[in-house]
Amino acid sequence: MAQALASIESEVGAIDVLVNNAGVQHREPLVEVSLDNWQRVLETNLTGAFVVSRHVARRMLPRRSGKIINICSVQTDLARPAIGPYTAAKGALRNLTRAMTWEWAGAGLQINGIASGYIHTPSPSMTPWRPWPSPRTRRSRARSSSASEDTLRLRHPAPP
Repeated sequence: MAQALASIESEVGAIDVLVNNAGVQHREPLVEVSLDNWQRVLETNLTGAFVVSRHVARRMLPRRSGKIINICSVQTDLARPAIGPYTAAKGALRNLTRAMTWEWAGAGLQINGIASGYIHTPSPSMTPWRPWPSPRTRRSRARSSSASEDTLRLRHPAPP
């Protein structure tokens, strides 16, 4: 890892921002989850973020500058059936983010966790995609005739 980071920094410069976004899911009731699947989810979602963050922080700390962003999940607090390994890993990632903050923020690093979740959007088959700007005028858009157009207009209003 150290050699890979040195190579990256020699080609493009110091790493200012690290985003830990790797993640896998395994859907199965906890009583049926094999140890291999449990470890695969934790290795990817938690241990990977720890290892990369530790190596990158070693380079950021002497500069007293840098940002680390961990992609957590709302599933940390909204556990659902059959995603126990994912919930455990993302919950641990949230707490790892807190530990990183306590240890590294005083030295100038900014550590954040983003708890993303599901976003309800209309399916492409229900709402036709139209590139902006639309060939229709704003006035005709305001008088749309179909429910799907009304939904699209409410979720994506025309700019002023």
